[in-house]
Amino acid sequence: MSRPTVIDDEHILGTAAELFVARGVAVTTAEIATRCGVSEGSLFKRWRTKEELFRAAIDRGLVSAAPFLDGLEARVGRSTLRVELEDLAQQGIEHLRRIVPLVMTSWSGDPTTRSACGHPNGPVPMQVLLGLTRYFEAEMRLGRMRRLDPEIVARTFVGTLWHYVMLETLFPGDGTLPMPETTLVRGFVDLLLEGACPTHEGAEGRPFTRTR
Repeated sequence: MSRPTVIDDEHILGTAAELFVARGVAVTTAEIATRCGVSEGSLFKRWRTKEELFRAAIDRGLVSAAPFLDGLEARVGRSTLRVELEDLAQQGIEHLRRIVPLVMTSWSGDPTTRSACGHPNGPVPMQVLLGLTRYFEAEMRLGRMRRLDPEIVARTFVGTLWHYVMLETLFPGDGTLPMPETTLVRGFVDLLLEGACPTHEGAEGRPFTRTR
């Protein structure tokens, strides 16, 4: 007689996170159990309450998005700064498209169920901020960026991408976001590298155009 298939925690947490994002905190443990192919009792053997399952599912989703940080050190001095920043911005948008719905879901219910974005190395958003700060600081040391406060640059970088994805999440496909991702990325990197001062070398006299 074959042994029954064991449904691991990762599968359950991934499925639960999808359901919580799609349905909010109103989704029931019975629905989660059915989708996962386990009994509701099995869920409560692993997580004592629905709130505990909710927190674990959201935290698991946030932590799984942390690989955005992988490879930051390898980018330092590689290729051209423009190429690296555009690629990093595109990866950042993909990363945020995964975690913004999770964060918004964690904020939607009872405050006691809100995720703290937990991780053994600290909250994931802080890891991203510190990782980008170190990256920009390293590029500044190489002379590829002007000496500024690297944390301010990192906060500007994260804030721009977060705002773009947040509006995209809140108002999907309703025509209120006319700027495509590639235009945002290229324009933002232009601003980051050249600044907004009209006397900055290479910026004065450049006509404004928007690519589609």
